[in-house]
Amino acid sequence: MAKPTSTKQGDKEARSVVGFIPVVLVVIVVVLVTRNHPNASANSATSKKTVSKPAGEKVDQGSLKPDPAEQQDLPATLLPETASAEKQRSQAVQRSARALKSKLAKYWTPDTGATGSADSYRTPALDRAFLYDIFNDTAGLAFMGEKLARAIKYGNPIVVGMVGSSVAAGHDNCQYDSFSSQLQRTLQEVFDPAGIKVEVRNAGQGGGCQDSMENQIFCLRHMLGDDVDFTVYTWTFFESGSGADKLRLLHEAFVRWSLMMERAASPILMYAGGCTDKRDQDTVTPVNQNIFDAYGKYGFNILCMTRGVRELGYVKGKTGVTTSGKRGFWGAVGDGLHNITRYGEKETTPERRYSLGVMFRNWHPGPLAFQAASDAYAMRLLAALDHAFTLLESQATTIRPKPSAISATTLGPNGCHVTERADFWSDEALCDSVPVCANHELPTYGKAQITYAKAKDTANPMHDRFSESVSEWQADPSTLIPREERGMPGCAHYDFCRGFRGDFMTYKVPPLKVGYIVMCFIVGNKADVSGDGKFFLDSKPLVLPGISFSKNKCIVLQERWAKGQQNTDAAHYVSVDLTTLPNPHVSHVFGV
Repeated sequence: MAKPTSTKQGDKEARSVVGFIPVVLVVIVVVLVTRNHPNASANSATSKKTVSKPAGEKVDQGSLKPDPAEQQDLPATLLPETASAEKQRSQAVQRSARALKSKLAKYWTPDTGATGSADSYRTPALDRAFLYDIFNDTAGLAFMGEKLARAIKYGNPIVVGMVGSSVAAGHDNCQYDSFSSQLQRTLQEVFDPAGIKVEVRNAGQGGGCQDSMENQIFCLRHMLGDDVDFTVYTWTFFESGSGADKLRLLHEAFVRWSLMMERAASPILMYAGGCTDKRDQDTVTPVNQNIFDAYGKYGFNILCMTRGVRELGYVKGKTGVTTSGKRGFWGAVGDGLHNITRYGEKETTPERRYSLGVMFRNWHPGPLAFQAASDAYAMRLLAALDHAFTLLESQATTIRPKPSAISATTLGPNGCHVTERADFWSDEALCDSVPVCANHELPTYGKAQITYAKAKDTANPMHDRFSESVSEWQADPSTLIPREERGMPGCAHYDFCRGFRGDFMTYKVPPLKVGYIVMCFIVGNKADVSGDGKFFLDSKPLVLPGISFSKNKCIVLQERWAKGQQNTDAAHYVSVDLTTLPNPHVSHVFGV
């Protein structure tokens, strides 16, 4: 793996750029962004430090404040105190939702004379961003609406969690312009006036860690947290060449595991394109039609970033021009109707104005493409809000304070569709239990279910060989930010490759139903780790099945329990002997 650019070099470049940015840019940025990401001063990729034990860190993403100019027409926060708290929240959300509906209708309507209407806010650019008609999917909207009704009734926070590749991470952009940041600010316009917190958690991880959907979806609980209400999956370019069978398996696992989490998270897939390419027609559409038929009633759908803006005349590679005046795909400005994001309309710095109008940089979406996607997602939640208000007004419907996870039996007793193409997937039953995980990469927002063993844990049969002290490796911050924006606050990305190593490492794993156990590594020659005799389960040496995935980053230690081996009431101890291997660091341990 290529070594990332050093922190010192990145800081030097940022300082040299900042020195030439006009003062007015700094002033505008201070207004737009309220805080830096807390991991901006992370350790160098070449540094090591001794820590007591490895643990996933919860990243406080913070609450990005909306541009005040975007909220100038929003209503007062609450009604007079004579109304109940629930009614205050409900009516405040209704007013702010109508305001956003009108704004989006006006913004996305090509007719320059249109004023936008909250009663007819549907526009082709947003409606058709989803592969399946969201307004005819009343069951799915009702399922989502109950979540929003619960938030309004009890004042609960609304949490959206996103996993994916560098597209999810927002690379080649300022983090402030990513899908997750734009979506959070837009949703805050609706729920802030009612005092309801909105959090969009971005657990995207760049490709430099060699992760993919194959290993990351096993760690939803640790990466996103058990309290998510909605989940988003986006691995567009990693899916290329995977084949329809494997994609159906991975998509269905993501959907089922999301719905089986504590709050029965409503899932979607998101693609950085229009879902119209031949590859999409051969795999994405037919694969997911079956999944939509089975799980559409829980809000499952597919968001295609450029599918809606095609209604405005956007054509990949033809719409918009680059800074050199040439038409093209990478760096071209314009979505067919707009040449800059809404929040960038008052921006005065030429470089920043150009940046905020880009649809794609390299293969990554730019701010304007992320705006189209986040507006489409927000519009779908606005449609679900209509169902929420109906529920709140109904005297016959009881909305419980806390939702319940959906059981595997309710979702369908046959698990996922397993095929020969997915040789690392041992059993249909993998889809019937949410995996447990420890993911050492950053960011994570939940609690690890698998923990590093403690020195005094006498239940660990190999505690006499156990290495309590371990070394940490963490990559430099990503430099995939437009050069002119690297010094701006709020632009730093959240994702960091990270791993831990000790001579003899042991993890405590909670009871497993299937007995599927995997360990993933980062840094060094991972092939050295894959031999027999290096891994142990409850002190017994493991004979590996010879299966690896995610570019050989992850090694299957055990596919399933042997007959009579399963003990669902006891924890297990998984160990790896790295005494003679100085380089590999553990990044993930997960099981089902």
